[in-house]
Amino acid sequence: MALEPNTLQYEGTFVDGRRWDVEYWTASQLDQVLAKITPEQFADEQGTWRTLSYHETALLERLPYAAAADDGQWLKRTRATLASSAHRSVLIVNSLKQADSYTEDVAGQIARGDLHSAVIAARTAFSHAVDALQASLGQFGSLWPKWRARRMQILDPELLPFDAYWAIETMRSFDPDNPQKWIEETIAVCQRISMEVTV
Repeated sequence: MALEPNTLQYEGTFVDGRRWDVEYWTASQLDQVLAKITPEQFADEQGTWRTLSYHETALLERLPYAAAADDGQWLKRTRATLASSAHRSVLIVNSLKQADSYTEDVAGQIARGDLHSAVIAARTAFSHAVDALQASLGQFGSLWPKWRARRMQILDPELLPFDAYWAIETMRSFDPDNPQKWIEETIAVCQRISMEVTV
């Protein structure tokens, strides 16, 4: 479901040697994105939340961390709308669906004896499962995996403490002579997260 207007102004610039990516969203476009993630839309099997684009998801993930360039009243109202929306649930569900999809891929790859592909699929499933866990705890950023470890350090969740997360992320126990053991252990963690995370 396209926004109106259906274009997003963008530019990249450098300030003091650092790259800045600037997107220009209109207030109307933001309102349209927020309208896609109302609790009513989330409860609808054909809800518009299913049509969120990459850029719309990125906008929603950034809003909680935004800094106001004015007196902050508009941002305060927008954050209140975001907080009362199904934003968190949408991000959790999307990440869990991806994790489950890759988990299914792993089963098929193991059945075919393609353990190399199964390792990659298990790593990807784990990343999505961790994103779901983080979103459930109020840390958003599934589109920015480079900050995933930092978010886990901040959260250090009981379900997957940072040390346990980091051991899997860095494949510490991976044995090239027995990759299936690591695959199965990693998928078990993904499944536990899927079962215990609350949408």
